[in-house]
Amino acid sequence: MNKRKLLCVAALAMLTLASCNREKGMDYGVEWNFDPGTTVYELNNGCTARDSIGDGPMNEEMTVHDKDGRVLALAGCASEWGCMVVVRFLYDENGNVKGLLRSTADSEVDDEPDQNEVLRLVFEKSEDDEVFETFLFQKENGHIRKVYSSATNDSIKAPEWCHIEYAVKESGPFWVNDIVGGEIIPLFCVVPNKKEREYAIDVYNGYQLQVRKGYSKGSIHSITVFDSDGYVSGYFPMDTDEYNLDNVNGFLFDTWGGNYANIEN
Repeated sequence: MNKRKLLCVAALAMLTLASCNREKGMDYGVEWNFDPGTTVYELNNGCTARDSIGDGPMNEEMTVHDKDGRVLALAGCASEWGCMVVVRFLYDENGNVKGLLRSTADSEVDDEPDQNEVLRLVFEKSEDDEVFETFLFQKENGHIRKVYSSATNDSIKAPEWCHIEYAVKESGPFWVNDIVGGEIIPLFCVVPNKKEREYAIDVYNGYQLQVRKGYSKGSIHSITVFDSDGYVSGYFPMDTDEYNLDNVNGFLFDTWGGNYANIEN
């Protein structure tokens, strides 16, 4: 996306964002930030949306915050995709995250920016709308014990000695690949409640087991990579000089394309 096209998108947004959620009286304005390639949309309900374009490739990331600064959604798109992947956060009455929703924002209106559709998914769609893949949290004593879908039989269950931690991350090649980059990944890690001398952490991308990290004395000693069918596709003993995290992340790219998050220590 060149500068002229970016300016056109901003102009279109100024004209069309106001139509989004018009029934609720919401009005959208555009304010250019000092950072090149960044646009801030200010909503009259106090929420804001920040849209950033990379330098090369010109992939896109959009974050939506409420008036208290909580993240409502994170969206991303590779410059060659033409649509945005959106992960939306759900909050309970106490302000705690109770689940995540994932969908694709691809405007059905010709010449309308997909940013509009992101905002519709955040502010107009109910959490049980069929456009969403759901990741709802079942908690015990403040810990997530199960992640499940209310519409399907998909679930991740932690054993009695474990709990689940979540994160929403940019994909590994998010800013460096204009075809398979731009992905937003909902990660769920099954973590032991008490970390012994040796333990393992299972990392799920959505409902798919993607990585098992083996730890010894607090450091990663092995990484197992699974393919989309749930079979082991690679094993990396990290306590040798033969492998490092760059090797693993490169293998994840070969196995999963852009649909993975970089493994970190």
